[in-house]
Amino acid sequence: MSVQITNPAPFLGGLIGKWINVRLKYGLDICGKLVSTDAYMNVSLECVKQKKEIELCDDESGRISKLMIRCNNILHVRELNDEESEGMVSYWKSRNEKEEE
Repeated sequence: MSVQITNPAPFLGGLIGKWINVRLKYGLDICGKLVSTDAYMNVSLECVKQKKEIELCDDESGRISKLMIRCNNILHVRELNDEESEGMVSYWKSRNEKEEE
């Protein structure tokens, strides 16, 4: 079986501005829009939503607007498919509408 090795720097650079899922090595899945990455492959996300029960935020809204993740905590990064991306956009639109009320 052959495994294709991919250089992660260009891969992450190609995901800037797209919705991604980041799995941390502790089992937590975080979805958000990739804002930037650096030479150490740290990632900066905005419009973040958690996928597990562990809460990163004590805020009633249950959301985090911006988050920086250090590279040594990242296990896996993938781009969200169209359906998941639309779900994230609608989630953030509904949250913003509730906040304005």
